[in-house]
Amino acid sequence: MRFALPLLVPLIVTMGFSMRRFHALDGHWGLIASNEAAQRLFGETSVGKIEAAWIAPDGSPWTWWVAPSTKQPVKPEDRVFVNGFVYDTQLLAAIRKDRLRGVGPMARLARMIDNVELLAVRSLPWPEDDFRRFRFRHRLQQGFAIAVLPVLALAVVGLLFMRRHRFGALLIGAHLLTILIVAAIYLGEARYRVPYDPLILVVATLGLHGLLRGAWRLGGRLRPSGRTP
Repeated sequence: MRFALPLLVPLIVTMGFSMRRFHALDGHWGLIASNEAAQRLFGETSVGKIEAAWIAPDGSPWTWWVAPSTKQPVKPEDRVFVNGFVYDTQLLAAIRKDRLRGVGPMARLARMIDNVELLAVRSLPWPEDDFRRFRFRHRLQQGFAIAVLPVLALAVVGLLFMRRHRFGALLIGAHLLTILIVAAIYLGEARYRVPYDPLILVVATLGLHGLLRGAWRLGGRLRPSGRTP
């Protein structure tokens, strides 16, 4: 425990400062942020920028704005103003409900599919979106977008080769399905997927191994035995 304490102290100090700042801005206690409502508003509607003005609990005036880089440029009609804390859950939920009024299920489904595609291949990890100044970053982004597609396909194949371990396949499959569901509802960015990438790579490796083993066995069956009639 005494060896872990020096490692925990910076984390405790950082979390404490973050909690105190959150309370100073919003008047509520929280760990780091409360941007769930904003990410859902961005994910389910065409809103691309939230502008807000409010009075903090200590009486100081605040103005702030949130605009994900993946939804730029923003049309004037896709900017909303919040007369309150920029991440106020109730205010943002009301805006989302109003924006979704009259939107059909097919349009919502199309947006969900676009959100999943965005998280998989079209999302630039901030602040790496300044790749226009550095060509090699643009090439890395293009290479990433190309490489991730076969990796995801191999991950799906990998689940099929886990029939001997049904519980493991169920657990990993549910984990990957959760990524898709969350990505469909919330506007994700590439850095939000980073914690899951190692799991996807492991399952993709299993899929590649299964395909190579199957190809080797098939080649052995088709290979002439060398016997003469």
